[in-house]
Amino acid sequence: MSLPNIVLINVSEAGWHFGCYGVSSVKTPHVDRIACEGARFDHMYSTASISSPSRVSLMTGQHVQRHGMGELVKYQHPCAMLDHKHHLSFVLRDAGYSTALFGYQHEAFNMDDLGFDFRNRKALYNDDWQWGEELHPKEAYPIGVPPQAEAPAPETARDFAEYVDRHAGEPFYAQVGFSEAQGPFLWGGLEPGDPDRVVLPDYLSLSETNQDGLRQQVANFEASLERVDEAVGIILDALDRNGLAENTLVVLTSDHGPELPRAKWGMYENSHRVAFLVRWPSGPIKPGEVHSELVSQIDFVPTLKALTGIEVAHPCDGESFAALLRGDSWQRSGPAFAYNVYCRVYAARSERYRLIRSFAGKCFNKLSWKVDAEVPAVELYDHETDPEERINLAGDPNHADAFRAMDSALWDYLIAFEDRILKDDFEGAAADQCRRDFAEYRQGQVKGEVL
Repeated sequence: MSLPNIVLINVSEAGWHFGCYGVSSVKTPHVDRIACEGARFDHMYSTASISSPSRVSLMTGQHVQRHGMGELVKYQHPCAMLDHKHHLSFVLRDAGYSTALFGYQHEAFNMDDLGFDFRNRKALYNDDWQWGEELHPKEAYPIGVPPQAEAPAPETARDFAEYVDRHAGEPFYAQVGFSEAQGPFLWGGLEPGDPDRVVLPDYLSLSETNQDGLRQQVANFEASLERVDEAVGIILDALDRNGLAENTLVVLTSDHGPELPRAKWGMYENSHRVAFLVRWPSGPIKPGEVHSELVSQIDFVPTLKALTGIEVAHPCDGESFAALLRGDSWQRSGPAFAYNVYCRVYAARSERYRLIRSFAGKCFNKLSWKVDAEVPAVELYDHETDPEERINLAGDPNHADAFRAMDSALWDYLIAFEDRILKDDFEGAAADQCRRDFAEYRQGQVKGEVL
């Protein structure tokens, strides 16, 4: 079989908020079509609850600590990957692909550092800054690119369609980024959504959320996603029109959860549970498959390698789930890990449990009832009985074994990658507790070795 074309669509800050994931008030028929004609993964997790680290993990197959992009690429802080050649754009170009970038990316300050042969715009972060010299204190985390510097999703999709219409020869890799769902919403002439139509997902119906203001915000979020869906339809139509759909692997995903309560910035389920849809009609993926197995963004590149036979020279931390797409059984060998460097919070997610350690003891979310709410130093949730994470079981003796297993896995992960959180000396009750817990864990390791 010839190498497939690859189209990777990344919808910024969308989480899993699409019709095919059971969100009834958002209308996304084209996204849903990918799920219907391919496979849907219900438990895909990003490696961070902010965009740059998670996107680079998806594109490299590496944990954040290995690829080095722990913070946000933005005007004020042009951080970078340790080695840009590990990005999928270079991997696939070396494998014989023509590579093209359309729309939004958040993996490099200078797009010349990425391995794209073609892009539908000349610059991104090196555009002139359009927000003035100072930022309002409440906007300490502005979006990376002013909305006026971006084109609406359908326009970006039409650029992709023109590229496909004239493309011939070697297989292509097209990375398409849409930033509609990354606040502020309603730019580019988009009209507000209807709040009366919104059906809030369960995680947005908790007592600590401000539902009066939230419903309009979600309505605008859904209006943004519906414009993205229009763009996805243009992409799929272009592949159909050119006879390329059969041998094109289409992947649609997101970088992390939306900027809504208990989502972006935090480390709860909807902070880094994301949509992941794959379609490849001439490949092994059977239409309509739904996978409930735990997978992580770092598993994507190893899976792509297994499905296509491309060479990936750099080390990957993920595990290929190609067996699932071929109809065989597969289970991840360990939890999916995630973190947010700004909030100093880490998480481990197994098939059943989520463990969170907050070294700061605070969560940041502009749309929750508090901007800087206090949170426990450690949390454990049982998704079998408590899918909305309402009951913290960290001190429950009935779940002591599960806690030890999850906590050990998280500490081992931090130790293996020499995470700087283990060395930082900062103050606070949560940090003190985490340090004590870590010391006890290391002491227990030593005693175990002696025994």
